[in-house]
Amino acid sequence: MWAADVQIQGKVLKFKLETGADATAISESDLKDLFPGAQMPILNKPEKPLLGPGKIQLEVAGYAKMQLTYKAKQTEEKVYVVKNLSAPLFGLPAITALGLLIRVDSVTMDSLKAIYPKLCKGLGDIRRPYHIKLKPNAVPFSLKTPRRIPLPLMGKVKEELQRMEEMGVIRRVEEPTEWCAGIVVVPKKNSQRLRLCVDFTGLNQYVCREKSEVVFLGHVITTSGIRPDPEKTKAIRDMKEPMTVIEMRSFLGMVNQVGKFIPQLAEKDKALRDLLSKKNCWLWGADQAASFRALKEALTSPPVLAIPAQLLMGRRLRTTVPTHPSELCPALPDRSMLVQKEREKRTSDAANFNRRHCAKPLSSLSPGQEVWITDTKTPGTVIQNHASPRSYLVDVPHGVVRRNRLHLIPLQSPSQDEAGQQQQEPLPVLEQGHTPPALGSPVPSPGVSTPRTRSGRAIKQPIRLDL
Repeated sequence: MWAADVQIQGKVLKFKLETGADATAISESDLKDLFPGAQMPILNKPEKPLLGPGKIQLEVAGYAKMQLTYKAKQTEEKVYVVKNLSAPLFGLPAITALGLLIRVDSVTMDSLKAIYPKLCKGLGDIRRPYHIKLKPNAVPFSLKTPRRIPLPLMGKVKEELQRMEEMGVIRRVEEPTEWCAGIVVVPKKNSQRLRLCVDFTGLNQYVCREKSEVVFLGHVITTSGIRPDPEKTKAIRDMKEPMTVIEMRSFLGMVNQVGKFIPQLAEKDKALRDLLSKKNCWLWGADQAASFRALKEALTSPPVLAIPAQLLMGRRLRTTVPTHPSELCPALPDRSMLVQKEREKRTSDAANFNRRHCAKPLSSLSPGQEVWITDTKTPGTVIQNHASPRSYLVDVPHGVVRRNRLHLIPLQSPSQDEAGQQQQEPLPVLEQGHTPPALGSPVPSPGVSTPRTRSGRAIKQPIRLDL
């Protein structure tokens, strides 16, 4: 708690600094100590209610303007008298006026150097040498040809190397070495100087990393993965066979905490979970004992989960990718088998489509064959095939229309030859330069013709009332 000793009427009162308060407040006992006897000031009625934590209205006796002094600074503020106040509170207006707290919007390097001169001086060297441990199969990497540096940066690079050598950051090596890495020049932002970096890619692949372990919520997290805390698993392995439902719930609860490390957990603890149902009676038999032992044995050497996928999923991930080396060898598939499967698939799709839409095979029509058009309910004569699939041009009383074979019903069978087989004349196909008769084009006919649309539908005049 931040506090400050402030003088009022020559007496010191310890205030609690509360930047969240908009007013300065004291208790009735503090007011009597500051103004004993007849010197008590007249309290004015508050202009607005004061609210405490949770927006609870405080019981205020009144306020008076008082002279507040802190060291060499003075200010006149309204001091409210609040009943049952535990400690005097110094509000933000008074804190700002007396300069008790200063708001810092930014920290500059100059201010840090002035406050912490020892920490901001020098390079921060490690007090003892640090040895990098390499793997036994490490192969030294040495750059044979130095990397090129742009000519405009050559002078600045030399100056930076000389400065770093004088500071002791680097030292000059003039004899051949087993390990030699190239530098990478990076311009600094908002500065004319350069940053010299070293590309240690060849070295990093042979460095032995220090392994660290972190115990967190019953899990041991390492660089290789995550495993259960041995103390948690030991407590489960040391548990005796439960005798009541409460003990069973406690055991299963501890198992569920490390359940992600037990393969097929739902199958192994099913016999135990059945005992928790109110529909079943408590009966500890051979199945329950075997399930209890299986769970303990599974925690003897639990697997290590990979990070981060299995850790985020909270369970062991299964995959259908084959792991046998012979199955992982790349090979081209059998082309004939793929073609056969594709042909079978297309045949099956066509059969399913025809069955769904009640499609059935229909015989082809010949030129001059009389047909009945189902949608317009008019007769017609087939002229020729249309460019659209399974479509014909049909001559009807009101013109020429195009219809699909589904809407055409033959009125008479085609002529048969002497052998009794049907003899169908080939239908003429529309040529590229030939323009078919316009659909719905009028055909001269005696009498008055009924007006129709281009599709052949008869136009019916609306029935009007004769008023």
